[in-house]
Amino acid sequence: MLIATREILLEKLLLMPALIDTYQRNDVGFAAKATGWLLELEQVLNRLRSPLTSVVANERGRIVAAQDGFCDSTLNGGRVSRRRRVNVTASLALGVVEAALVVLIQEIDKKTDIWREKLAQFISVASISVPIPLPPTDPRQDWLRQIWRDWQRVEEARAMHNYLNTIMAPGDRLHLLGELLDNHLNGNGS
Repeated sequence: MLIATREILLEKLLLMPALIDTYQRNDVGFAAKATGWLLELEQVLNRLRSPLTSVVANERGRIVAAQDGFCDSTLNGGRVSRRRRVNVTASLALGVVEAALVVLIQEIDKKTDIWREKLAQFISVASISVPIPLPPTDPRQDWLRQIWRDWQRVEEARAMHNYLNTIMAPGDRLHLLGELLDNHLNGNGS
């Protein structure tokens, strides 16, 4: 589910300021914390089967290499203490990973914006033939599934219904459907 993936990545990304604070404080444990964060992110990305996993693993490897004495050429080979070299390498690695995560989140946002627009068009057409019932307090997911099934029968929107079923995972579709129906029912447009 793309929307859940976005939330997971954003949650990890929001931990970055605390890591940078430890770097700024010249905390002795900064490199270990950065390596731990990268390892956790790598495991999450691996579960999501994301190609970004290898980028994160590579950046984590750069930190390990610096801990083993490797001097990255970006440090200009100057006389820098080992701990400083490791911390700078960790900071640079975090920057690379952060940039990759931001790009991935932006790509997800672009895709879901397209889906949201298509789904809004579908709701406009389908709700004319089959009005939106008032939402129950619980279970909301059942209400959304029932509306989706009811709108499957709307002749004017059947092709769009099939298309949306094809391009979106059920969880993404229900999430966006719920968001758009809330806007529609609250008079914020669709």
